[in-house]
Amino acid sequence: MKNLTFLPLAGAIAIATTSVVQAAPAKIWTSWQSTNLTKAQCMNRAEKAVTQLGYHEVQVLESAVYGEASDTSVTIRCATDQNFIFL
Repeated sequence: MKNLTFLPLAGAIAIATTSVVQAAPAKIWTSWQSTNLTKAQCMNRAEKAVTQLGYHEVQVLESAVYGEASDTSVTIRCATDQNFIFL
């Protein structure tokens, strides 16, 4: 227990010495494309595309694939029931 008494102090110092970083405004680009792919085909292609473009933390959701790379992210949504792919 003796060694744990410094943790609150260490946390306070870390918070006090952390510089405030100003975030740049988010830039969002959206496009859509018509498709005749099935949902399975679209999701498979979306996952491959996101991975091949170098995005990591790739998440396959119910109808979309999401990935992150440094300070950017990408989502490809397969709305194949409406014959659209949203990029």
